[in-house]
Amino acid sequence: MQMQFKTPLKPDDDFVSRLRLTKEGIKYVFHHDLFRAADERLCFRGRVELVCIVDGRLAGSPDYDRAFEPYIDRVKE
Repeated sequence: MQMQFKTPLKPDDDFVSRLRLTKEGIKYVFHHDLFRAADERLCFRGRVELVCIVDGRLAGSPDYDRAFEPYIDRVKE
C-alpha cells in the first residue's frame, strides 16, 4: 500500500472520491484519489496492490477475475 497526502481537507470540505482498478500480471491494483470539490485539487492518492495465495503460492484467481472483470481499466499506465 502506498499513500500520499497532498493537500489537507478541512472538516466542512466536500470532496470527490475516484477509484480505478487495473490488473498487472496476477496483481490487482486499486488507484484511489480524493479531490477537494471546490477546486478539484488533489488531496490524497493511494495505491493498493492485491495478490492471491493459492496453496501457499502466488497465483491468479478465476473468482476474482470474474468478479472484477466489469471494473478493470484495461488502459496501461
